Amino acid sequence: MSTSLFVIALLAHLLGLGVPDDPHQPEVQIEDDRIGLVQGIDVDEQGRVYVGDYINMQVHRYMPDGTYDDSFGGRGQGPGEFQAISGMDMGPNDSLFVHDRMARRIVAFSTGNERRSTTTTLPSRDDGLSSSMIGGPLVGLHGIWVLPDGEKVVVSGRGFSPENRNEKDRSIRLHFLGEEDAIATVPDREFIVFENGGFSVRLMPFGQRPVVAVDQEGHVLYGMNEQIEIQRVDPASGNTETVVEDNHTPIPVTDELLETEIQRMGSELSSDQVEQLRREAPDAMPAFEHMVVDTENRTWIAVNDPDAFDEGNTMYRVFDESGQQLSEFTLEGIVFLQVVKDGKAYGIRTSSSGAQKVDIYNVTNLL
Repeated sequence: MSTSLFVIALLAHLLGLGVPDDPHQPEVQIEDDRIGLVQGIDVDEQGRVYVGDYINMQVHRYMPDGTYDDSFGGRGQGPGEFQAISGMDMGPNDSLFVHDRMARRIVAFSTGNERRSTTTTLPSRDDGLSSSMIGGPLVGLHGIWVLPDGEKVVVSGRGFSPENRNEKDRSIRLHFLGEEDAIATVPDREFIVFENGGFSVRLMPFGQRPVVAVDQEGHVLYGMNEQIEIQRVDPASGNTETVVEDNHTPIPVTDELLETEIQRMGSELSSDQVEQLRREAPDAMPAFEHMVVDTENRTWIAVNDPDAFDEGNTMYRVFDESGQQLSEFTLEGIVFLQVVKDGKAYGIRTSSSGAQKVDIYNVTNLL
């Protein structure tokens, strides 16, 4: 979950901010005690919803009306088991690909028979990719993106490591699984490094980070979240073009926001580390938090808008394939849309306490 949106939710709760009548609310909501920490949502051709659960190391399946259907996977190292679910994507013929960063592998399930799976081990340094590509929670981008043809799976590598902690131009390289050449190279996420009396690292509060998606033509879309500017890469030709450019009104990182985030990071921070955070934190929040490309190649971007922010809500802007804005709307609460297909939009809702639900919206009402 985005750090910034967690803080928005928490402040809305603490300050008692109300919500206007117009933000959209879901038609269906999946609220289930089985759900721990959501690390991905996807939907099969029958409209069944799959939820990757990091806490329980399972994938939960729900019917289109939100009723529980089944769970599979589990914590372990055997076939179909996980050590750290970090993302998932639905491939052709309803094949569900689950990224297990700790086990360094991708597990694929047929949604017609989830008790059978195939496993692909991710490459090491000898294969041209950094072993850090599947490292801990501070490394690279988590997750996988399956291209529509099902033949290519995009993974990431060369994120933060102790060896490059002082480099200002750290980068993340996006690759096809099993291939050495990068499709695209994007700046790494912004970290803060504490080296007084020891070495430790954390994500920078409200820091810059890359946001990545894949469209229906197999293009890779990405942008750094400090501004609303999305690039599209054609893996076949290597050509890159800007497809979305839009303005935004920056939201200042106030002392109140920063202190709330420092408290959330934990009491184990020393006084020197807290002062370093206060000195080095950005002056403004990211321009956007998340994006998803739907089955019609429209790009949905969660924008940090001041009005929505003040109400503890989430604003989205939708752009067509040429970059023209089609719609702007607000969802009630803090919601990240993960999948938009077949007239439905599916998102993760996170409360100020950190509890999560799955929301299902009618796309016609949003556009």
